[in-house]
Amino acid sequence: MFHETDTFWRSRERPKLGRALRMKLDKKNLPKNSEIQWIGRVSGEFFTFVCQPSDKHKVKVVTMDMWRTYKDVVNAQLPGRDIVVDRWHVIRMANEALEAVRKQIRKGLNTRQRLKLKDDRFILLEREHNLSSEQREKMQSWFDLHPELAMAYEAKENFHRIYSCKNKNEAQEFARAWMRSLPPAIEPAFEASRTALLNWWGEVFNFYDHQITNAYTESVNRLAKDINRMGRGYSFEVMRARLIYEKQARKPTTKLRGRKPKGKSQPGTMARSVGLEKAPRTVEYGPHIPTLCDLLESGHFS
Repeated sequence: MFHETDTFWRSRERPKLGRALRMKLDKKNLPKNSEIQWIGRVSGEFFTFVCQPSDKHKVKVVTMDMWRTYKDVVNAQLPGRDIVVDRWHVIRMANEALEAVRKQIRKGLNTRQRLKLKDDRFILLEREHNLSSEQREKMQSWFDLHPELAMAYEAKENFHRIYSCKNKNEAQEFARAWMRSLPPAIEPAFEASRTALLNWWGEVFNFYDHQITNAYTESVNRLAKDINRMGRGYSFEVMRARLIYEKQARKPTTKLRGRKPKGKSQPGTMARSVGLEKAPRTVEYGPHIPTLCDLLESGHFS
């Protein structure tokens, strides 16, 4: 069982508390019986919500960001379970380091150059294999003017490649080589990335043992926040109802279940065949996330 919980709504009256939604990572819909309630960002209340005592034995792996309290709760309440730091939270650090180098360079440019480098930042954040020839030319022009930007881009790309290795041992060796190869000119910008990698070494590379991600939960969390923003004043109860009980979003995940007869009944066996038939029933799996996204983009929740 893989569960992830995130807080997505806070109250002005109770700023230290938030609303959280517990998700199953292997589903593409919001469970109709999803629990949403007040929780505090303290280990006891948080864990009571995330994992009921009767569910402990079902939890095999936990995925999270690099927040120490999450780790402390899991180690205390679920000893022996593997923790996987979600890869998005890891590679984001390299992107932030590249941005720090870009912003430092930008300070020494004139107004026109600053605006141009700001516009081209998306090219720098893009993976190299996704760049067009025109984008490569633009990027190379900046590299020719500012070699440290080229160093930072190469360091960012190599950091991403930690997740492209064949196995865990190869990935760990690659990461060690990456840390040793950082040029002194950009080392301060990537210091936070290196420190976090060392502090969460085991949890980062557990990805190669359990290739799971909490990207789905992060997406649902973002969707909930956007619906709340578009509502401009929704109470939490209304926002929760629109998120979980939206009729249009529930249609794609509503299915008719039942055993169908196989072939034609033979004389004298009809009663026995009918007796074995199960009455069809309607099963709802909760709102379909892509449909909720489409409704949000169309202004349905405004």
